[in-house]
Amino acid sequence: MASRNDDKQRGNPVEDLAREALEAFKADAPKEYQALVKEYEGQSAVVGVFGMGSVDVAVSRGEVHVGESKSKDRKRPFAHGATYPETILAMSRGEITPLEAFHAGDLVVRAPSEELHKAFGYMVKFSDAALGSRGLQRVLGKFREQSGLK
Repeated sequence: MASRNDDKQRGNPVEDLAREALEAFKADAPKEYQALVKEYEGQSAVVGVFGMGSVDVAVSRGEVHVGESKSKDRKRPFAHGATYPETILAMSRGEITPLEAFHAGDLVVRAPSEELHKAFGYMVKFSDAALGSRGLQRVLGKFREQSGLK
């Protein structure tokens, strides 16, 4: 049986993909990236993909930090979320919205209600920027390969 140390030495595919996606969005949609950073300054969340792993995400000092859960200035996460690889791909193809996935039980999120509404608003507002990002589309291709889905 593999230990947590073995997993850390191999790397976390969700963390690696999240870091790449973040850099792609920052490069391809800098205005949208800055708006999100400003809104979520001082917040953190745990985000997971069932069967693949999870990652800590925190916003501090004007930047998004991925996988740095040992940070001294890290607060308790205000949100936890997880979904299935199939759901991510279906949302990326426009087959299902995040709200539909949430109500179907394929996207699980725990956060205060007002935060859920705010996050949904940002997803709607910035979906065109995300879908139009060549970098994010490249990372999505890697995700497709790593998840074993087509």
